[in-house]
Amino acid sequence: MLSRFGLGWVTTTSLRLNMVGSALFWMVNSLTSLILIRMILSYVSLGDYGYWAAFWALTSYFTLSDLGLGPTITRYIADTKIDKERKRGLVGVILGIEFISAVVLSGILMVFYLYFYQHKLMMLFVLILTAQFFTQLGMNFLAIINGLQKIFLANLILIFKTLVYFFITLMLIKKWHLIGMAVSFAISGSLLFLISGFLVWWYFKPSWRSLAKVERDLGSRVFKFSRSMFILKIVGQTRNQFDRIILSIVSSPELTAIVDLAKKLINPVRGVYISLISPVFPVFSQLHSQGDEVGLKKVLKKTILLAVAVLFLLFGVLVAAVPWVVKLWLGKSFLKILPAVYILVVSEMINLLMYPVNLKIIASDKHEVLVKFVTAVTIVQLTASLTALYYWNYLVMLSVFAGVEFAKFIIWLFLFKDQFLIKTDKNSL
Repeated sequence: MLSRFGLGWVTTTSLRLNMVGSALFWMVNSLTSLILIRMILSYVSLGDYGYWAAFWALTSYFTLSDLGLGPTITRYIADTKIDKERKRGLVGVILGIEFISAVVLSGILMVFYLYFYQHKLMMLFVLILTAQFFTQLGMNFLAIINGLQKIFLANLILIFKTLVYFFITLMLIKKWHLIGMAVSFAISGSLLFLISGFLVWWYFKPSWRSLAKVERDLGSRVFKFSRSMFILKIVGQTRNQFDRIILSIVSSPELTAIVDLAKKLINPVRGVYISLISPVFPVFSQLHSQGDEVGLKKVLKKTILLAVAVLFLLFGVLVAAVPWVVKLWLGKSFLKILPAVYILVVSEMINLLMYPVNLKIIASDKHEVLVKFVTAVTIVQLTASLTALYYWNYLVMLSVFAGVEFAKFIIWLFLFKDQFLIKTDKNSL
């Protein structure tokens, strides 16, 4: 059936399995998240939930602790030209660096919290910080497993972690409320760290001897690539989290909660889309390492077809159903989040249209131009959005953000047209 639409490559067993696993994780994660949010709002005020959302957004910066080495190691583990012994050395070096940076970053985030939030709900923040610490270390291990193209296994581990979080929260939420959610988050994050860490150690068994196998040229290429990925991560995190953090500091936790709930409605759709597209990244990396330009063009063309079809289908259903979803999920009193939802849908669709081509660029040697472009646009985007918030309100802020996102898309089309205007011989497909 898929081959009729030019998508026959999706039937490749490993890739299809990876896509199914990724989509399954996002559906489980989104469903459990929506259920828990509905439950917690019956126990705490909208303002307290706003602080939870702000703390979660702030501590999500723990993803920066890998210094961009997560996608880097996924790329180089997938490189067939690097033997296992050198990969073993890479794993040892990178994991050591990531652990040290996570410890340093936890201190920085704690100082930020103390300065801006003045000890508000301190126990809650510390628990979320601890949970994010172990969760991110576990995600660093999963990046290695993804590089081995065991994405389905990685998603099974994430599903297990999500279900542990969900069921422990159900036991604790009635009595401990937000603290109960944070405790269960910490427990599930620790399990993720232990399970994924054991699997990586079992496969690679990194040692001091293996570190010597990482020659200077390979190390230089790895860290040059990771520098670009680190900048992209800073930009991506700031783009996704700044609104909730800023609103909680300069406005009110209630508005923070409204924006967070709007994003929570979009996240399931966004997650399913990304889960269907992201498994091609190791494929892009492997084809690039082999110099297979024909294969790259073939996979990219069909990935774009799949991405556009899925994107418009998913977001079309979301836009049509969102009023009924909000009533069913939160009740009529929360229909006030609808304007934010619609604005965020526009912004997210524009951003995700660029996603498949950006994956190919990141897997290639032309990623530095993309990094510079995205960084420059994001600085403009944040400046314009903060100005709008200062003079008007949060809806104008979100609208300005979406407007700059559209301008970014137009410029991106011209800047990277050579990456997606694909001319391939029909016989090669």
